[in-house]
This record gives sequence, C-alpha cells and structure tokens, in this order.
Amino acid sequence: MNRKIRKSITIAAAGSEIKIPPSTDHVAGDDVRIGIRPEKAKIVRVNAKAVPNSIRGRVEEVIYLGLSLRTLVRMEDGSSMLVDRMLQEKNSNSDHPAPGDDVCVVIDADSALIFDGSTPQ
Repeated sequence: MNRKIRKSITIAAAGSEIKIPPSTDHVAGDDVRIGIRPEKAKIVRVNAKAVPNSIRGRVEEVIYLGLSLRTLVRMEDGSSMLVDRMLQEKNSNSDHPAPGDDVCVVIDADSALIFDGSTPQ
C-alpha cells in the first residue's frame, strides 16, 4: 500500500492557522483544542509581517514570579493563553510587552498537544 504521510496538520485557532505534527486520533473537520505549556510558547510584538504558527492577542496581565514573568494574553476570539518567560538578568523585563499591548503568541509546534474539542480547559 502506498500511503502519503502528512508532515503536519493545520488547525484553525483564534482566527489563525497553526501547523503541528499529525495526530492519529483526529481527522479533518474534528473539533479540537490545542494545549501548550506556558514555557513552550513565545510572545513577539505585532508587526506588518505575518509570524508563522502564531495567534494574535492583547496582553491582559503580566505577573512577576521571581525568576520568570507569566503573561496572560487574550486572543481575538476571547480565548486566553498563559506564556512564561525566564528572566535572564536584572532588567530583562524592560522589553517585555505591557498590559494593553498587541502581541503574537508563537506556538512551538512540536510541543503542542491536541485534545478533543469537548475537553474542558
């Protein structure tokens, strides 16, 4: 049997398209949720260029957690995501987005988990 192996699947999420490794548990058209650990996502500032595997949103809150910053980002569809960033030096949070800033959350495709759409958040 000659089967074509997909290198990635595309999921529509919060008005964006996210490409992740294929899942054997889901087929095209399934309602799914993407799960990603906060430290496996990255925040970048919005610019004119499209950022692959990213979802646009607005920073709602930035929480200082000692060695890291935890940022709550509200996506354009109303969903939210937490993103953690390790602080490398004393003033390294000066370039971090503040509440109200528009940002893109970049998804690490290899770290994304796919859940059935009926799975609670």
